[in-house]
Amino acid sequence: MNRYKNTPVIRNTQNGALTAPHYRQTRSVAPPPTERDTYFYSREGDRLDSLANEFYKDVTLWWVIAAANNLGKGSFTVSAGKLMRIPFQPYTIA
Repeated sequence: MNRYKNTPVIRNTQNGALTAPHYRQTRSVAPPPTERDTYFYSREGDRLDSLANEFYKDVTLWWVIAAANNLGKGSFTVSAGKLMRIPFQPYTIA
């Protein structure tokens, strides 16, 4: 599964020269809360990718947890003691 397969590639010009291709920024939308979601308080050393592996067995789904908890802006680290929501079905996100 490639989460970038439908993301447009952009090439801009800078001072008349083409820049390296890059992906257009996309916004990740978390699924609405359900009664089947898991809630817990984060522990010392938790990271978004390790939580994705723990709950989904897939580190690439870190962004689902980040979007659901308004996290991930520049860091995978999660501070200890934060109430976290783990969406029950990450694959239903459009």
